[in-house]
Amino acid sequence: MYQERFLYDTIPARPSCHAGTILELPSGEFLAAFYAGTREGAPDVAVLTARLRSELDDWSELTTVIDTPGKSEGNPVLHVDTYGHVWLFYVTQQEPGWDYVLLYAMKSEDEGRTWEEPVPLSEEQGWMVRNKPIRLRSGRTVLPCYDEVNWRGFCLVSDDECVTWRRSGWMEGPVTVIQPTLIERPDGSILALLRNGAPEDRPEHRVLWQSVSTDGGMNWSLCEPTELPNPDSGADMTGLDSGNAVLVYNDTKKGRSPLTVALSEDGGRTWPIRRNLETEPAEFSYPAVIQHLDGNINALYTYKRTHMKHVIFDEAWVRGEDE
Repeated sequence: MYQERFLYDTIPARPSCHAGTILELPSGEFLAAFYAGTREGAPDVAVLTARLRSELDDWSELTTVIDTPGKSEGNPVLHVDTYGHVWLFYVTQQEPGWDYVLLYAMKSEDEGRTWEEPVPLSEEQGWMVRNKPIRLRSGRTVLPCYDEVNWRGFCLVSDDECVTWRRSGWMEGPVTVIQPTLIERPDGSILALLRNGAPEDRPEHRVLWQSVSTDGGMNWSLCEPTELPNPDSGADMTGLDSGNAVLVYNDTKKGRSPLTVALSEDGGRTWPIRRNLETEPAEFSYPAVIQHLDGNINALYTYKRTHMKHVIFDEAWVRGEDE
């Protein structure tokens, strides 16, 4: 099974879009968010949301949620807690450049229709989010984060449903790494895969790097390379009800095409089953991936920086069993 549609088509006022996030709400609807404006980092960049009532409908009209006058927004991330409250994490540039962002959180008690005032999560400039939090079987929420100033990963950990947070240890290694994406393995350990910042003349380092936590996300192993190519671009993964895991990433060491889906049957240790979503020589990047209650997998990603694309598929499609 495979379906596709566009969530966002270019509009003159906001010709560039990027960094989508998608969430299944308690009502069964979907909520998505991304940023859009003249270009990445421009002072007119805002965070927008859209809603999908069911997989058979079209996405709703866009709603502008965050638009700080004269400042660029970035990297929204959606999450729902066990009370059904929706959280939106995002950053706002205080000066031009991602080094100068502050990280905020907003809560909604009506599935993203209205929002409480933003609350800063840290006074540290350069702390950012990109990928969704995971809720561990213990009940702990682990929000993957990264430090744009020093290019290293970490997590914010909450044991009270996103009310208070503690910073984990750093995810570091022989190369700079950012934008971790997380899954909890069957043995309770947490796997993080991270984007690298290696230059093109170090192709051996231009892969996704991995780190593991065995204490609920508080401390992380030294980052090690995987065999998965990475062109200094974001990736996202999620655990599936089947016990497998799915990853969406750019399966190349240069450029941002193809965009590929990979399936792991061993807790993210290997990813032997792969199928491309996009192969055209253009930019397809920054995926966000979740599993719907019906078992289908939903991914949202940047399409040529002019559109946000939403695709729905299942494990059989990734395996090529639909052919």
